[in-house]
Amino acid sequence: KANSITMQSDFGFAELTGQFKPAQLAQSFNALLHSKMPSLFNASPGSSNRAHLYAEINNSDWLNAFFKIPLQLKSPLNLRAVIDDENQLFSLKCRADRFAYDGKDYEYAFITADTPGDSLTMNAWVRKIMDKGKQLNCELQATMSDDRLGTTVRWSNANAHQMSGYVTTETQFLRNDKGKPYIYVDVKPSDIHVNDTVWHVKPANIIYDDGNLFVDHFSIEHNQQHIKVWGTATKSQNDSITIDLKDVDVNYILDLVHFRSVDFKGNATGQGFIKSVFQEPEMRAALQVKQFRFQDGSMGNLHANVEWNKKEKQIDIDAIADEGNGRHTLIKGYVSPPRNFIDLGLKAKDTSAEFLEGFCGSFIGDVETRLNGEGRLVGSLDSINLV
Repeated sequence: KANSITMQSDFGFAELTGQFKPAQLAQSFNALLHSKMPSLFNASPGSSNRAHLYAEINNSDWLNAFFKIPLQLKSPLNLRAVIDDENQLFSLKCRADRFAYDGKDYEYAFITADTPGDSLTMNAWVRKIMDKGKQLNCELQATMSDDRLGTTVRWSNANAHQMSGYVTTETQFLRNDKGKPYIYVDVKPSDIHVNDTVWHVKPANIIYDDGNLFVDHFSIEHNQQHIKVWGTATKSQNDSITIDLKDVDVNYILDLVHFRSVDFKGNATGQGFIKSVFQEPEMRAALQVKQFRFQDGSMGNLHANVEWNKKEKQIDIDAIADEGNGRHTLIKGYVSPPRNFIDLGLKAKDTSAEFLEGFCGSFIGDVETRLNGEGRLVGSLDSINLV
């Protein structure tokens, strides 16, 4: 017997039609996921629903009020979905042209899903609006079948520092001898383009087994430059994940975290260590940056010790920029991404003042003097001042 449910309010319109029992709709969706991923989703009681959903949502304030989901729609969200238990069919089309999530603006988001053969496939695309109107385009392609999830993530930006690429993985979901989740990730060869340079993602394996993480030499390489990750993360303080850098352009790292308030340049080499990944992470690193430049001013070679301060939720920095012949700059302070704040003390000893052009180049130029004394870089990560 055909039936329908229609809902209309100030936040939008939704209509569900077909042959279904409302109380069993969740069972239908769970049964679909169980058929593709039996190790992740438990079997549910049988159902025989055939339902069509159409919805147009204009206001998402209720999501934040009831479920604390920080979504703000700036244009209607349109959704169409079909689920058919008897034929094991599912399809979904969802689109939102403009919205904000957690205060960040996005455009032209769409998600499609379908069930060709024994698989469930999904495609998703979204454009994130960055600072100063810059854009980051992201795309996800996923296929789910027989406890395996194949994914390809692609991205590209339209910034002066161009970055694009893709990473492909195949993940197998199993249960160990204790019935706990066992996840095996096979990283496939992939490419990342940074400006006119191609970095190669090498084959690697990542294993999660009942709270323990094992990384078998995940590596991104370009000629002699590399970023390598390996090690074990468990509850034991004796285990750690190692991150090894060799001659990696600091700009690459800053682009990844979207930090462009001030200009740092140079090639970083060193190692970092992460412990207690799944509890309260402990992180520290020792880095050397050759030919370090700040606001396009040469400051010699930088030697830095950095550590995550979990109490204050900030990255503590203790560094020295050494120009040689006794000329150097001591740098001590912190950067706090959660608080969007930076406070770095500078103590100069016969330091080149060339970097001052980056702050006051509009009215002075060709600074050739040297500095002695103390100062601070302070402000939000979007607007930093030298005081």
